Amino acid sequence: MNREEILAKSRAEKMDEGMQQAENRGRRIGVSAFCCVYVFIVIFNFVQGYPSYGFHAMFWAFVAAEAYPKYRFTGNKGFLVSTVAGGAGQCRFPRQLCDQRAEVMSWTTNWY
Repeated sequence: MNREEILAKSRAEKMDEGMQQAENRGRRIGVSAFCCVYVFIVIFNFVQGYPSYGFHAMFWAFVAAEAYPKYRFTGNKGFLVSTVAGGAGQCRFPRQLCDQRAEVMSWTTNWY
């Protein structure tokens, strides 16, 4: 293949490697920002005495969603463990959140 054929084939793919690299970098920055905000909110809620069950469920769902495609692609058992742990975590915390809300609702109904 000569240079012109390679360039024509690259243009036909409509895949811009620079844009793909920018999107991947943006995703990495987004994941870091998500984790920092999660840690801040959980610490803040802990200090204030508020539960963070909803945030924990969201975080573990994110961990499972990130790890599963990596496991499928690489077959790495560590990603499988992360997927299972994330799935278990996301199922556990909403139940605690519902139990806590039901308990709060029982307190408010007893005031009358």
